[in-house]
Amino acid sequence: MKFNKLLLCLTLALSLSVIQQTNVYAGTFIQNACWLVTDAGEEPKVDDDILILGVTDIGGGHFGFSGYVLGRDGENEDSPQLLNGNGEIIGDKVVVGLEGVLDDSEEIGTLSLYVRINLSDLSGNFTGIGTFYDKIDEVTVTDRGAGSLLLTECPV
Repeated sequence: MKFNKLLLCLTLALSLSVIQQTNVYAGTFIQNACWLVTDAGEEPKVDDDILILGVTDIGGGHFGFSGYVLGRDGENEDSPQLLNGNGEIIGDKVVVGLEGVLDDSEEIGTLSLYVRINLSDLSGNFTGIGTFYDKIDEVTVTDRGAGSLLLTECPV
């Protein structure tokens, strides 16, 4: 029994010393980027929701994204839809996968988005699917959507 405890302590001590000597590369924050979110078949409007993502260069054409969707009408200012994911440069686009959650007075849910951003103008499109629990009607709904993303200035 004493031998097992000694072996465990030795293993733990060696592991900690190796971890302390390891250089961890966390990436370089580039900037926040913002897009007007417009449903498929509609023209962009000033009151569209805004997708706000912080962009981190992980290296080698790989990027990390973290942010939220802000309703222009202030509908979700106190409980924004949170998103995070990764992106890859593929050809003339950045292809991004985002996972998200939301919880507001009407619903709680999760969603997945597939986003394509053109490198030429940094605008693009998205498709998504989500599962939401409607707190008012007390039913679970699966919904899907698609639309466009138009690069815009980030709100202050």
